[in-house]
Amino acid sequence: MTMNLIGASICDEELIVQGEARDIQLPNTEHVSQISVDVGGSLAKVVYFSRIPGTKGGRLNFRKFETEKIDECIAFISRLLEESRAARPGHEFVIKATGGGAHLYYERLRDTLKVNIQREDEMECLITGLNFLITEIPFEVFTYSETDPMCFEETPEDPFPYMLVNIGSGVSILKVTSATTFERISGTSLGGGTLWGLLSLLTGAKTFDEMLEASQEGDNRNVDMLVGDIYGSDYSKVGLKSTTIASSMGKVFKKNVDKRQFKPEDISRSLLYMVSNNIGQIAYLNAKAHGLSKIYFGGCFIRGHPITMNTLSYAINFWSKGTIKALFLRHEGYLGAVGAFMKHRSSRRNSRSFTLSEQVAQKLADPDMADLEVTLAQDTLDVQHVIPEVTIPPEVTPDNVTTHIVDTSTRPEYRDTLETEIRKAHVICIVYAIDEPATFNRLSGHWLPYIRSLGVNVPVVLVGNKIDLRGDDVSNKCLEDEVVPIMNDFKEVETCVECSAKQPLNVSEVFYFAQKAVLHPTAPLYDSREHVLKPACVDALQRIFNLCDVDKDGIMDDAELNEFQRKCFNAPLQLQEVEAVKDVVKEYEPEGVNDIGLTEVGFLFLHTLFIQRGRLETTWTVLRQFGYGDDLTLRESFLCPRVEIPVDCSVELSPKGYQFFTELFQVFDKDKDSALKKSELEALFKTSPGNPWAHTAFPQTTITTELGAVTLQGFLAQWSMTTMLDYQLTLRYLAYLGFEGDTTTAIKVTRPRKIDRRKGKVQRNVFLCYVFGAPKSGKTSLLRGFLDKPFSDQYEPTARPFAVVNSVEIKGAEKYLVMEEFGTQHEAEVLQNKKRLDKCDLLCFVFDSSDVNSFSYVVNLRSRQMADLFNILTAVAMCPSIATPAGFLDANSSTVRVKRYLTAVGVASALIAVCLLGVRLYRHHGPSS
Repeated sequence: MTMNLIGASICDEELIVQGEARDIQLPNTEHVSQISVDVGGSLAKVVYFSRIPGTKGGRLNFRKFETEKIDECIAFISRLLEESRAARPGHEFVIKATGGGAHLYYERLRDTLKVNIQREDEMECLITGLNFLITEIPFEVFTYSETDPMCFEETPEDPFPYMLVNIGSGVSILKVTSATTFERISGTSLGGGTLWGLLSLLTGAKTFDEMLEASQEGDNRNVDMLVGDIYGSDYSKVGLKSTTIASSMGKVFKKNVDKRQFKPEDISRSLLYMVSNNIGQIAYLNAKAHGLSKIYFGGCFIRGHPITMNTLSYAINFWSKGTIKALFLRHEGYLGAVGAFMKHRSSRRNSRSFTLSEQVAQKLADPDMADLEVTLAQDTLDVQHVIPEVTIPPEVTPDNVTTHIVDTSTRPEYRDTLETEIRKAHVICIVYAIDEPATFNRLSGHWLPYIRSLGVNVPVVLVGNKIDLRGDDVSNKCLEDEVVPIMNDFKEVETCVECSAKQPLNVSEVFYFAQKAVLHPTAPLYDSREHVLKPACVDALQRIFNLCDVDKDGIMDDAELNEFQRKCFNAPLQLQEVEAVKDVVKEYEPEGVNDIGLTEVGFLFLHTLFIQRGRLETTWTVLRQFGYGDDLTLRESFLCPRVEIPVDCSVELSPKGYQFFTELFQVFDKDKDSALKKSELEALFKTSPGNPWAHTAFPQTTITTELGAVTLQGFLAQWSMTTMLDYQLTLRYLAYLGFEGDTTTAIKVTRPRKIDRRKGKVQRNVFLCYVFGAPKSGKTSLLRGFLDKPFSDQYEPTARPFAVVNSVEIKGAEKYLVMEEFGTQHEAEVLQNKKRLDKCDLLCFVFDSSDVNSFSYVVNLRSRQMADLFNILTAVAMCPSIATPAGFLDANSSTVRVKRYLTAVGVASALIAVCLLGVRLYRHHGPSS
């Protein structure tokens, strides 16, 4: 679609249809055969183009219909299509549809109108339409007050940031920071539908316009309780006038009042004030919270109604004390329809385009592309062989990216430069002339093989120039047949776009698709020849589905689907939007939905549909949100973020980490027996490469039931041990298993051990004990006994490190003790490794008391270990309490010395007392005779 907006203006003549918005005159736009419709909960809005007889220009027309009378709207569009078909026979017409009704009434629109119905995102259309009206249409935006009803704003050079309050059946509040960056920050269900519903119940008005007209004749003071009704005058201390509404409809509840005395006109005005004031206050609070000074009010609720605009404007000015401006539009009810209209593009088959809101600097190397660059730079006087590099700033591109366009030439003197620029490019556009078949043949005969010969593997966009030579009908119905064979042979070709550098026509689309080829490549996701998702894409999407299926029932219900939408797009779905998504899936893939929600088959189908319809930005946004890179593997930075671990410190799970693994355990404990059996563990690790302990003795390393199922205590203990011994493995599995947010918050780095010893207080919760001893001394049995595992008479030598973990209670607090043995052949090596010993809290030497050689082995290890090792062991033997991590650190403290002294005194006293008692008994009874 090409529209020349020079001279655009709002028509001033009387409206043909009462209540409709004024048309927008486009004196330099010859013809645009497009129609758009925005179907909301209450109203359906239509925007279409028509020629102005006797001139070369035309106008944008605006019509609205009640949604409950959607057939009238469809009949109107059908008449427009008949007129357009008569004017342009053979033209392929497309209707852009947005709003919830675009999904709800999709089949009716498609089957009745017999045209291609393309549905567009509602919020995107709102922003696109508003940006168009703000920046392109003079005398569109105005402020309102009783003293200056319509004070028009000048067209801003940079309208951002701003807030849009779109008031339809409900209210959506959006923060807009650029042409393509926005987020829904709030909303309320009290909107136009609320007012319409209440007034339908309380008055005899049949249409919304009748209700608005009635409100102009009413007096809310007869219904509302005012400040003056309570205080008798102004409440000046808090700045409230006597006419301020204290309670909407507050006089209705009074006793002995005949309810029939309240006029419909008064009720209409009261409720209009109530809804408008509520919206105004919510808008102000959101603008204040987000630091925004401009609020645009849109939606068919306003309709240019003076009372509504004055109420909203007064509310914003009152609460903000003039720091925030309330802005209104002459086409406020048609933002979505205008935005959908602006999304019309020339029909292209097999084209693939994508978006993503991230900064990407890219370069385009374009063989023989001077004509296109000159058009973009608006310099058509003298075409050079090679023009200087052109930079497109991010603020004027749909994806907010910086684009460097580099022209090249096939002349011999530019050969080295051509090769250099091709090697530097992120995407390459190859231009051919549609009137010269030889240039098209050189695509597969020269250019594509030449690029491959340089070892360059970047996306390629084919560009057919000079379509203006075709005359009025510039479309090429044979384009697919011509290009598909090339795309099949050269997978690097992303799409083919036809344009005219002379008119210009579709020139911006060339660079649009070039940007998308870099931001969201097709090749990793989709097999264009087989028309199916590639295996790596299927695997990634299946993993994402399993992570989002919170209750693990194999179905993504409405709540889970909404949470998925929030996580990926930061905007929840309305109920009707959720139902519309499921309806689309059900229509094309019956197994994709059931009574509960969306199945895995349906989830995959949706993404296939997005890709086939050129909306790869949706799939790529989802993949990247869940940590995937362009090669569809999880990014290393996502799996293992950098964490600094100072010397003498260890790593433990944080409370968030323990909470995550606890909730994970509970979800997969399907039989609710408080233990995970083998099948449940396999399901738990389904979204990961597999059980991280598969190559260890797990589950014999932790606490299990008699049948070998891992208990919750054992599950948490196992992760505590894993985190201490290999925290990076824990980080990876936090990512694999779907930890929400920054995985580093699930772990914590402990205080250095030296500080613990100096302060005499240990803050750690996990301790590591190395176990050494001669063969057959019972090390493994000791470790198994720590877990209450049964004793085995059969001896099996330890060939590789074996670690177990269990919780122990120390001074009323639960701690985890990890005990690890290494096997006889590795023990001396470990004892001589200072780094390994630094990580250890306690050394435990085991010997067989019935075997002298067993103790000699321990003595031999002593000679290879630090000199005071046996001093420590002897101290442990003499005072077992210091064998605990905290006890050892406190062994030499003054408190311990006092305790030892008192204990010794007590034991001595007891012995003396026993001796004295024995002597007295002996004297009393005497020796036995």
